[in-house]
Amino acid sequence: MDPIPVEMKGLKFEELCIVPIEWRMLTSIRPKLKMDEEFFNRLVELGKSELKTKAKDKRDYAKNSMFRKTKNRSGVTETRIISCAECGEEYCNGKQCAITNYDMFARIKMEVETKTARAQAAPAQGAGKMKKLRKRSKRKARSKSAAPELSKGHRNKSGAKSDSEL
Repeated sequence: MDPIPVEMKGLKFEELCIVPIEWRMLTSIRPKLKMDEEFFNRLVELGKSELKTKAKDKRDYAKNSMFRKTKNRSGVTETRIISCAECGEEYCNGKQCAITNYDMFARIKMEVETKTARAQAAPAQGAGKMKKLRKRSKRKARSKSAAPELSKGHRNKSGAKSDSEL
């Protein structure tokens, strides 16, 4: 089944898509129904978009080829297939695998404790102890250079030791 309207079958559809001019300027043939004309207009736009995409893909492939050609010392050209940095697969350019990797979006089951379950568990632990004990945090030990010595009373203002103190 061909989607092109019957009146437009005599035209070469590809030639209308290649030219950057609107198709109505290129021919005097029109479909009989307004809806068919709009449909044909969208088909031409789709054809132009397809050609643009093919040209862009061709440019991208020329920039980022999947093959790496090198010459070794004996002058033989070696061809190697480059694997993807994301997934490690050959012939992957890294655009699709980074987006649609299912393992990254797998659901993780998390158990959430409700408030009523916590309230029921608290009296069962210890009815006599209602206070929460605070845990004291351990202080980090000071380094000896940063800690002032308070035990020795006779020091110089500069903090230098005399020969007798050594």
